[in-house]
Amino acid sequence: MAIFETFCVLCFLVFISIQLFHTWNNKNRWPFVAQNMFAHDLPDPVKRIVCIVRDTNGIQKTVFPYAILPVEFFRAQRMLIQVFLTGNDEDKQAEFAKYILDRLNNSPWIGIDEIESPVRPSDGAIFTRLTLQLRSYDFTQFAPAYGLDSALEEVTTLLECEFDVEDSEGSTPEVSR
Repeated sequence: MAIFETFCVLCFLVFISIQLFHTWNNKNRWPFVAQNMFAHDLPDPVKRIVCIVRDTNGIQKTVFPYAILPVEFFRAQRMLIQVFLTGNDEDKQAEFAKYILDRLNNSPWIGIDEIESPVRPSDGAIFTRLTLQLRSYDFTQFAPAYGLDSALEEVTTLLECEFDVEDSEGSTPEVSR
């Protein structure tokens, strides 16, 4: 029995050693993974899509994509890229933008687990404008006292979508790039 126990301990130590090697070298080879979903080093500058929503009171809120879509936070940016950047059907893009604004205004969801709570308009207002921007952040310049904007390097507007509030029933938002 002592030989079997020694063999099991040895196998366990080999397994742990191989796992540590994969983690240290950021390699994934099943069944060993680097466990790097949230802990990998990104090269500077880091590019992120941000969403700017404006309400009828003129208040603008800048949020990451997970605050405007009721999906897991790690899927939201990819969804916006697929619809607005790689897609070229402007009618579907306008329809999706209208859905996003309508959902934020009329049917907010509850944040749970990996689905974040939605951004909310100011009191008595509704969101009428959606802007998508690609922002580059250089975190070597980040100053905590000044927030995320201290690391902001470059801003590119990808899409702007405006709703006509007076005719919100059947209107299609204007989409511009």
